[in-house]
Amino acid sequence: MHLGGFEGEELIDFFLTEYKPTPILSPWNGRGGFRTRKPQKGERAVRTITESDDPRLESLQRTIEKAQKLVDLAIEMEWADQTGKVTNKNKPLFLAACRSEFPDEALDWLDAVFVLSDDKKPNYPLLLGGTGGALGSGDISASYLESVNFITDSKRRSWSRELLSNALFAQGNPKLHRIPIGHLMPGTAETVNSSAFGSATSAVNPWSFVLGMEGTLLFASGVARRFRGSRGMATTPFTVSKSPVGYSAADNEAIKGEMWLPIWERPMTLPEVRRILAEGRLSWNGTHASNGVDAAKAISTLGVDRGLNRFERYVVATRYGNMTLAVPVGSFPVVKQPAERVHIIREIDPWLNRVRRGTLPASARTALRRVDAAQMQIVQTPHTAGSLQEFLVEIAALEWIVSRNPDLRARARSPVPPLSIERWAELLDDETTEWKLAVSIGTQRDRFPRGQHLSHSEQRRGAAACFLRPVKLHAEPFRRHLLDWTDRVSGSANPVSWSTDHRLSAMLIHRSILCGDRQAGEGVVTIGSGAPIAFDRFSPVPMTHISAFLHGPLDRKRLGRLIPVAAMLNRPPSWKGSDPDQNHSPWRQFLSPARALLGPFFHSRPLRKETDSGEEAEHLLIPSLSWPQKLRAGQTRSVATEALIRLRAAGYRPGVRPQSLQVTSEERFVASLLIPAFTYAIQNAIEIVCPPTPDPTIKGET
Repeated sequence: MHLGGFEGEELIDFFLTEYKPTPILSPWNGRGGFRTRKPQKGERAVRTITESDDPRLESLQRTIEKAQKLVDLAIEMEWADQTGKVTNKNKPLFLAACRSEFPDEALDWLDAVFVLSDDKKPNYPLLLGGTGGALGSGDISASYLESVNFITDSKRRSWSRELLSNALFAQGNPKLHRIPIGHLMPGTAETVNSSAFGSATSAVNPWSFVLGMEGTLLFASGVARRFRGSRGMATTPFTVSKSPVGYSAADNEAIKGEMWLPIWERPMTLPEVRRILAEGRLSWNGTHASNGVDAAKAISTLGVDRGLNRFERYVVATRYGNMTLAVPVGSFPVVKQPAERVHIIREIDPWLNRVRRGTLPASARTALRRVDAAQMQIVQTPHTAGSLQEFLVEIAALEWIVSRNPDLRARARSPVPPLSIERWAELLDDETTEWKLAVSIGTQRDRFPRGQHLSHSEQRRGAAACFLRPVKLHAEPFRRHLLDWTDRVSGSANPVSWSTDHRLSAMLIHRSILCGDRQAGEGVVTIGSGAPIAFDRFSPVPMTHISAFLHGPLDRKRLGRLIPVAAMLNRPPSWKGSDPDQNHSPWRQFLSPARALLGPFFHSRPLRKETDSGEEAEHLLIPSLSWPQKLRAGQTRSVATEALIRLRAAGYRPGVRPQSLQVTSEERFVASLLIPAFTYAIQNAIEIVCPPTPDPTIKGET
């Protein structure tokens, strides 16, 4: 076996005869090996190394000598009691003394285990548990010294070789040693239910532990300025604060943070590894990733050093009393191509970050956890539109919660800004009927002249989003692309919990009330009294989709979740393509006569009708403002009678009786009138109730 210029046996011989362990000592901890009371494991390990004549331990011996002098000084200066226990008050002074007096070869350990900030307060990096080298009631450096004694013991040379071969090349199955190493290998910790018979003893390969501790020294710590420089926080490369997403934690469990450790499969030299860990940052949205969700998004958008294959996510938690454990909670590959769906959600980050600031009510905290879980799902499945849709579903739910809390509204400043149809539509489109219907319903808008100041009713009715989200249009012409919080939300409860049919029927009724002062465009001939209710700008759908909404197989719950998502888009998508149903009409056999009759009255475009003189005339059929309420109340016959009269006034010859126009679900029927169709399809639908050859037995209504 060949590795890094060494044959396998040469490498084993090097570690057995020439390897010099790095000094790793923690004299500031109670069980670090320097207390004057009854000797324990740490003290016995320190004494064994001190009395050894092995030249490989000279560096450790010099550091132990310095540490012992500092402990004696601490007792003399009353930084510690007579047993050598350093008090918390004086620990910063003792740590500073260690940093000043330890030999150079021991400074890497000090940099990895603690950092002194400007206020001289010690900060402990997360990689080693965030405890300054403590290991529950023990000490990690004491376990390291015990392992060093084991691997350098000449009496155990044969056993040590077997363990080293197993650690380096996974060869053999040697007997392991009982050494507590805590969170570095939580599977070997002596914890509750760690065996079929209760608690198993710790079983560790000392060579794996020693070499692993050598590796931790590459993670140089520092003090990162956060919160506008208000305080310093010790940071380890690829370490972020916690995000309670993707794992379960007990209510009383303390989560210290997360580590996202890089994995590479190609061989790397030590300088390359040092460079990666020296950079040691996950970049998201132009800044360091601050939590686990940002770290996952950074990985998916190549915000990390190249040459890495994946990152392993670890949550550092305090469990089983005061035991710190690093729990693996997921593996995240580094993608070769940027994930556009992950990249684009950064547009909502500023709004989310404003909401997160300060104390949050329980409902907002729960909603934010769902938002973060949805972001993590996008990272894990970046090539599916469904994950991005679910993220915006949770954003819409959070927006409703924010809108009902004055403090959160002020903190957020405004609703979620409109999303660009050019950037978002393709990434959200999953080619399903539910999504196409959602876009058609949710993106409808009115057309206002440039520079017009909007009235209060125009602000509240000017877009479908004003009924599907707690928003209204901005009144000022130069700020028309922005949204304001609505002054009140229609209905006494959160519409998010309403059924799809109920929500859409309520939307049409509410719009009909607000459209009382609305006028048709200049030069448009209207038929009947009332006002135009349909939106001016829309993206039509084939009539087969409207038939599916009324009668066909459709996931109505999913449609209801997607409609507010579509309402976040800033305008309807273009529909320059032709209707796929234009050359054939399978929808005619599914479309009810009632929908064919009333659909033209809720269409914003004038319809063409040939007069008796052979000329074509355009008429805009407008409904009475009371029709939506009457229809939901079950008065279909009354509304149909009025509609037939207006059709005759426009020159049509209906061939159906009002009593034959029945609907199976009033709310669903009213909701279907919100769905815009192609003008030619509306024109053709009239033929269902106005056939070319009318029934001569049907007399006109008066």
